[in-house]
Amino acid sequence: MTWVPTPLETDGVRLPESLEALEERLAANTHDVWARQRIADGWRYGPTRDDAKKTHPSLVPYDELPESEKEYDRRTSRETLRAILKLRYRIVAPPIGGDEMHDAAEVGRPQRLEDYLLACADVLVAPFEEADASALGAQARHRETTRTAATALSAAIIAAAILQALDPTLTESAKAVGLFFEAGFAFVAVVAVITGYLRFSRDHWLLQRARAEQIRLLKFRVFGDAAFWCGPRPEPGAIRARLRRELDELPAAAPGLHEVSEGGAAAPPESAGDCTGMEPGLWEALRGYYRRKRLSVQQEYFETRAERKHGRWYDNQRILPVVFFASLAFVIAHVLFGSLEWLRPEIQSSMKAGSAVFAALAAIFPAAWAGVRTYKQANEFLRNRSRARARRRELDALSQRLDAAADPLSGFAAIALCEYVLAHDQAEWVRVMLDAEWYGG
Repeated sequence: MTWVPTPLETDGVRLPESLEALEERLAANTHDVWARQRIADGWRYGPTRDDAKKTHPSLVPYDELPESEKEYDRRTSRETLRAILKLRYRIVAPPIGGDEMHDAAEVGRPQRLEDYLLACADVLVAPFEEADASALGAQARHRETTRTAATALSAAIIAAAILQALDPTLTESAKAVGLFFEAGFAFVAVVAVITGYLRFSRDHWLLQRARAEQIRLLKFRVFGDAAFWCGPRPEPGAIRARLRRELDELPAAAPGLHEVSEGGAAAPPESAGDCTGMEPGLWEALRGYYRRKRLSVQQEYFETRAERKHGRWYDNQRILPVVFFASLAFVIAHVLFGSLEWLRPEIQSSMKAGSAVFAALAAIFPAAWAGVRTYKQANEFLRNRSRARARRRELDALSQRLDAAADPLSGFAAIALCEYVLAHDQAEWVRVMLDAEWYGG
């Protein structure tokens, strides 16, 4: 029997960037599954493969594999992901930072806390999900159009520079082909810029992202209000009314981004009131809930950001000075070659050709780097590791303060400071993103 394998045709399926980490994780898992079975079958590590002795050089952790072996596992995971997408299934990443907005029912939760969480579910969850979904969709389209525009424009500039450098040696038909590609790249860049500016602008997804985060902050800002918990128990309708009132005050239009960017600067007020008559066990339940649903989630989020490695080539900080000095060297070479008029004509012609090449290279390097820079900014690479470490340290200190709180008022003060830190981080991120360069303003 002759069997011809017929896997799904996935050559036209492009994996989105959001699945890059998943592809690598699945590759590592593929290796671990293989290694576990080998070890169960009696195999062990050896410098060479020996079927008789059952030794294999790849029985090492995934990180210690040579790059060729890793690529084999990556290819397996990549084709699996492509096949899933080809079959029209969707792969949805879990929300970064955990799920702080949805609360499952828990046995033994005090009724007052239950009333508040039910009110949050009724008033805040739907607007949050709408803003979050809109932000994720708009951000993906914004990134796609920005990436397309940056790549196409850089390609057009590079094509123009190459045509200029090779002009004396090209035939008319070759020039026509070159101009066709240059015009095509420029056209794609123009269409991508117009589409991105009119339909998928940066301010649109920034506003939706900021609104989703402001709703999350609203939930825990009210949660950290000592007067809300230490005073008379409010009716469920009163809780909902307060949440709706504060929800209506959140920014819903692009100018509101500047409100968000300027927020988070005022320190939280000192907790006031008398919590001596608080319902027994309520404070312990509130502290446990906040630690589990908010503080621990944010600590993990910033820890992930702080430890994230810059694995992509364009994260290397040495690239920018290399581009600058390489362009400067090409400019100097262009000037030197072009100024050697005293040479004999036949040598002078060669010098001028070399001068044109150096002029092209001087233009190509900055153009290519400009495209990379636009791509990085569109992909929100501005949340750096040092900021994440600083936020993590602040939250760690406040976590200790929350644990050591001798009374509810001290605990509420720690919660208020945590929310201040998170609101300040949100405002700082919006400021950075608004100040980032982008061709669409």
